Amino acid sequence: MMNGWRSFQLLVVLLTIVWALFLSVSMILGLIISATLENPWSEGQFVRVFVGAAVFITWVVVWQKLAEIWLYDIMLRRRRDG
Repeated sequence: MMNGWRSFQLLVVLLTIVWALFLSVSMILGLIISATLENPWSEGQFVRVFVGAAVFITWVVVWQKLAEIWLYDIMLRRRRDG
């Protein structure tokens, strides 16, 4: 029973980290995109949109790697050990 509770706690920690990353990325994208929408289109605006897309893609890659490391390495190792 304790092993299942530990896995649940680890999963909650993972979701908390991912949620914090999501909020951070949302704030960054909000700042980038709102500045882009408020001003007339120019070359600098294209750079802002590109940076916004790069931030979002980076967040997706980091989230995927974090989940992969967390779920496969940490949780499966604990299952084998316990």
